[in-house]
Amino acid sequence: MQLDALRGLAAVIVLLGHVYAVHAEHSAAASLLFDAAYSPLVFLVNGHAAVVFFFVLSGFVLSLPILGSKKVAYRSYLVKRFFRIYVPYAACIAIGIPLLAFAPKFQSDRFPLAYNVVWTHALSGKEIVSHLLAIVPFKTADLNGVIWTLVHEMRISIIFPFVVLLLMTRKWFISLIALPALSVLAALAISFAHIHAMDTLHYLSFFILGMLIARYRSELTRFTEERAARTRWFYWMAGFALYNYAFLIVKSLERAETGFSYVWMLGDYLYAAGVCSILVLSLSSTRATYWLTRKSPVFIGKISYSLYLYHFLILLSFMHYFYGRVSFYILLPFAVALSFIVGYLGYKYVELPSIALGRRIAGKLRGGGHTKVMPVQNIQEGQAAV
Repeated sequence: MQLDALRGLAAVIVLLGHVYAVHAEHSAAASLLFDAAYSPLVFLVNGHAAVVFFFVLSGFVLSLPILGSKKVAYRSYLVKRFFRIYVPYAACIAIGIPLLAFAPKFQSDRFPLAYNVVWTHALSGKEIVSHLLAIVPFKTADLNGVIWTLVHEMRISIIFPFVVLLLMTRKWFISLIALPALSVLAALAISFAHIHAMDTLHYLSFFILGMLIARYRSELTRFTEERAARTRWFYWMAGFALYNYAFLIVKSLERAETGFSYVWMLGDYLYAAGVCSILVLSLSSTRATYWLTRKSPVFIGKISYSLYLYHFLILLSFMHYFYGRVSFYILLPFAVALSFIVGYLGYKYVELPSIALGRRIAGKLRGGGHTKVMPVQNIQEGQAAV
């Protein structure tokens, strides 16, 4: 349940980050309150770090059954991933297409850049097909900017069992060496072959980090539990600092004009270091476990995927349909409240039936005796609500 709560917290941070992007344009107080140079509260709006958290969590959860059984019912696994990730994604696309088609198309100097480059035109038939195919390269920002993470999630899900099987018997440092190697390969493919879809290899690195934590979770939690309270607090603060302020290092390197175009990859690894620290500490701390397993955090964790999927559509709809007629100070709170309501409805009426159907079909495939069984029934389904 800690994982549910952590995933829910990450989804809320992404939501708040998108709300802040609008509000900071119109409120000096909000800008100052969450300015990274002054406030530790920036973690509440640090959406990209939260996305890295999603990827690490997915790697952790998806690898647990494979590490436990050392065999994979691959067809059943794919079916369950399809119904867990793709079907809710497709439902969101189906709802977003008419919202975009009928929305007023305009730009405003009162909108932040991220909002001015989206919803500028209705999707063409080719663009709709690309969105539905999901794993092919397409402009994710045209409809719902947050779905870029799901494209990587679905691509990685296809190959991840084989990655785990390849690395699970190797020494831990082999996996660590693979991380920068994948990012370098992605950078080379983008720079020289212009294959931008290869950035998925970079994000695969964070799934592998999650796998490493899952593989050595007993040793890591034992090591943490044996430390003095003062040392554990230091780990918490170090993890928080990396999660919260890594982008300042990236910005400093960008201002230095080194000519290196992939500084953002370094930032992702710094975020990931903070994420790994927070994840291990959350699993080993009884106090963190107590708070993370409370009713409200667990509930938000359960609806986190739908909350993540729909919140940006809701924000865009409010801004395009009601801009100029209703104050931002009214629109934004209503958008946040509606995001949680729609998140719950999406969880109850799309996610749960889809998961149940996927399990039934996967059960029939396992019953056919054609593949090895992966005991996933008692393991949480991994997801990146992204």
